[in-house]
Amino acid sequence: MELLSDPRLQEWLERGVREWNEGRFWHAHEEWEQGWRATAGEEKAALQGLILLAAALHKAFGMNHLTGGFANLRKADLRLARVPRVVAGIDLARLREEVHRRLVAGRLEPAPRIERSPASRDA
Repeated sequence: MELLSDPRLQEWLERGVREWNEGRFWHAHEEWEQGWRATAGEEKAALQGLILLAAALHKAFGMNHLTGGFANLRKADLRLARVPRVVAGIDLARLREEVHRRLVAGRLEPAPRIERSPASRDA
C-alpha cells in the first residue's frame, strides 16, 4: 500500500523512522501523529499502528511499565489487522512481531529497527 499520497506524509514518516531507529520511540510517535491527523482510512490505521508500536516500547522501556506496553501492543494489533502487511516499504507485521518479542523478553536490546524496502512500497 502506498501511504504517501501527500509529500508531508513522506516527511513525517521519514522523520519518525529516523527517531525510531535512534531509539527515541516517543519522538517517532510524535512525528507519525502529525501525519495521522492529516489522513483517513487505511493510511490512518497504518499510522496509528506505528504510533501504538512506538508507544508500547516507550511505555515498557522508557517508563518501566511493561503492562502498559502490552496494552498498547494490543491496541496496535487492532489497527494493523486492517492494513496490508507492508505499508510504504515498512513490513508492519515483522515490526509488530519484533516489538512483541521485546515485551515478552522484558528487554529492549537489541532494539528493533525499521528497514524500509523501496521495492515493496506499493505492496
